[in-house]
Amino acid sequence: MKKIKNQFIIFASVLALVTVVIIIIYKDFQATEEVGNFQKSKFSAESLNSIEGVYLTDIEYMQDDRLVGCTLKNNTNDTIYYGEQFFLEKQINGEWYEIPYSYKIPWTYQLNYLEPSTCTEISVQIDIWMLLQKGNYRLIKEVFLSERLSDVYPISSPNFKLK
Repeated sequence: MKKIKNQFIIFASVLALVTVVIIIIYKDFQATEEVGNFQKSKFSAESLNSIEGVYLTDIEYMQDDRLVGCTLKNNTNDTIYYGEQFFLEKQINGEWYEIPYSYKIPWTYQLNYLEPSTCTEISVQIDIWMLLQKGNYRLIKEVFLSERLSDVYPISSPNFKLK
């Protein structure tokens, strides 16, 4: 009887250990599956929105048109410059990951400018990025303080949700 009791304790202990290992592996697999091949954001929290008075606001996801619209505001005394390219990032487990483009995007090398105390509305096709799932996202636009494009200042939109 004592031998059976000892074997039962050993069996229960092994079963509990295996269960814990399976749970750990499953959670790790879930996190890896969600992150997939996404790269962590190349933008540090300190580098984002470092120009006081320049903002991406009024984020609007227009589902029927498959567009994300926003307003780039320049509430400074300087002209800012920017290109056509946007970055889209998704928050996964509290960290930001860049969403890759779904195909090679032929961004034009057009240099746009925004004069002091003005704003402009910008929209971008959401289909340029890989298949998006529900979650918390943000847009990032790189702006410059001179036409030479020497110093890059990434501007982040407020977070928005895709449902």
